[in-house]
Amino acid sequence: MWIRFTERSDVLSSLRQLNRSLIDTQADPAAWKWALISLFSALQGAAVCNLSGSAQIGALTEKSANQTYASLTSGNLSGKFKERLADPATLISRLSGAEKRLEEAGPNISISDSQFKSFQLLQSLRNKFAHYSPMVWSIEKAGLPQLGLDLLSIIKDVFEDGWSFMHSGAEERQEINDLIVQAQTFFSHISFQTDQ
Repeated sequence: MWIRFTERSDVLSSLRQLNRSLIDTQADPAAWKWALISLFSALQGAAVCNLSGSAQIGALTEKSANQTYASLTSGNLSGKFKERLADPATLISRLSGAEKRLEEAGPNISISDSQFKSFQLLQSLRNKFAHYSPMVWSIEKAGLPQLGLDLLSIIKDVFEDGWSFMHSGAEERQEINDLIVQAQTFFSHISFQTDQ
């Protein structure tokens, strides 16, 4: 038995985990780790959905995209290379149109300065969580609501772009929309007490 994932189902599962983790933060502040990792995963997955065209190379590194495309066009599908996803900053740059896209796919998504700064902060936090070294560090909670709203706005724009989730069924699209709205509502209404 296998568990099957697509780039679209990965976004959906990341949004599910984000919402579970956001609820958990109310009783367990350490759940912010999983909320932020899930938010990052959903954002990266949404970028992959938007950037991937019919050849499925738009979210890869340029070298990997070239190798994959050459293999596809030559009919030699036994290529001895490993597909590599572009780094997150490159994905966001391509998503916004600031960097050249590697294939035709979804439309450019406008990313504001605030959203880009929120992305950079989230990437830094995610890297610290994923590559945890022995140290004590803290997250300023006051900035989390804006970070969440900024990045959920990008995910929502990708979701609504007409390309990225066109192969999703109606139920899946509805659930993704509902999960985005649920997380936006959480971030919009969260407040932190000074003693927490």
